[in-house]
Amino acid sequence: MRRNPHALFALVVLLAGIWALLATRNWPFNTALYPRVIGLPLVVLAAAELVFSLRGHAEVERQAVDVMLSDSLPAAIVARRTAVAFAWIIGFFVMIVLIGFPVAVPIFVFAHLKLQGRESWGLSIVLAAVAWLAFELVFDRVLHLPFAEGLLWQMLRR
Repeated sequence: MRRNPHALFALVVLLAGIWALLATRNWPFNTALYPRVIGLPLVVLAAAELVFSLRGHAEVERQAVDVMLSDSLPAAIVARRTAVAFAWIIGFFVMIVLIGFPVAVPIFVFAHLKLQGRESWGLSIVLAAVAWLAFELVFDRVLHLPFAEGLLWQMLRR
């Protein structure tokens, strides 16, 4: 029997995932949530990879893909698009600092869809509301993660 490094690696990852799940079985729900959310898909995917590796599917010769970024755009357009992307990232960071993460997320989603994506008012509002709801449910109601208030809220309370 010849050595199969793909199967060995998949087995090690599978065992690590199983260990993570077993180690958290007596933990409180909130404490064990993250390792379980990561561990369960890890176990499933590692088991699938192990089966594929043992059946010989991992031995298929693969060609490396050479990715060439488009060089047909003028440098000025590329620089402008890059600056716009960085401006959105910096703007999001500034919003988080000023008004706090839970408020900044839906405002950013709405602003980006409406201004940059040029989406309709309805779609922008609905997706911003969905972002707020998902954020509220996951981080506040399920995980109970506290987020710091923004600087503006802190200044208004004084």
